[in-house]
Amino acid sequence: MTRETPAPWTSDRQLDLDEVAEIVGEQFPELAGRPVKFLDAGWDSEAVEIDERWIFRFPKRQNVVEHLETELLVLPQIAPQLPLPIPSPRFRGEASERFPYPFMGYPKISGTPLDSLQADALRLDAILETLLSFLEALHAIPLQGAVAQVRGWPVGEELEARILRLGLSEEPLVVSALRRLETECSPSPASRLVHADLGMEHVLIDPQSSEVTGIIDWGDLDVDDPASDFVGLLDWAGPGPLRQALDRSTYPADPELLERAERGLIRVHLFNWCDGVEYDVSEMRSGARKALSDWVA
Repeated sequence: MTRETPAPWTSDRQLDLDEVAEIVGEQFPELAGRPVKFLDAGWDSEAVEIDERWIFRFPKRQNVVEHLETELLVLPQIAPQLPLPIPSPRFRGEASERFPYPFMGYPKISGTPLDSLQADALRLDAILETLLSFLEALHAIPLQGAVAQVRGWPVGEELEARILRLGLSEEPLVVSALRRLETECSPSPASRLVHADLGMEHVLIDPQSSEVTGIIDWGDLDVDDPASDFVGLLDWAGPGPLRQALDRSTYPADPELLERAERGLIRVHLFNWCDGVEYDVSEMRSGARKALSDWVA
């Protein structure tokens, strides 16, 4: 079952590098004429590198703008409180006839995304130790001022309703996953400021030393259960290494933290399966099915 509306990750326009160079040069003359290179397109933004020193991110759709505005406001405030570099915007681009949304630029952070590296060549224990120290600092930031106003993406269609609408309610793996989500679990003891999308692609690594060099892509910044920041870690590190790292760390004790993270991960894979069906993306369907089979007996 598919529908004709665009997938939620699509862009409403093409990003032309020559035009990007002109737009940036017009608004920021000090960058005029500098070389521009396309980096990547995520779910919500497209990123380019300028002069090998600056990263500029451009929203793909109107509904991304509010979240970019939140980043512009909050990231410079929290960056000094964190033990790892994060994007700290130096340039705020204004909407114009040539590009209808605001955009931002920040100093390039060194490193290679973790998902681009061979995991067996890295020191996973050291990476997890650093990330847990980072999360301890992030989750300790007081919820006051602009931080207290941070809100994530609005909740869309309920997962169970979407599964039923897409004809997935009889899939044995889906049934098992939903049954797993029904088991009792205590709620989060407190909401905290969270990155909310700490997948491998957002963790930058020095390949030679295995040192974490930065955390990028804060478009899902939210005030929520801190377990949401362990969903990505759980996905790529696995429960054993992550639990061992937690036991060695000074991260505040939370007995059901990984239980809640596992539930969050199952929900992510179920939503990805639904997206794969609804928008007819076979790789997303098969990837979600395989991932769920690793977590649901």
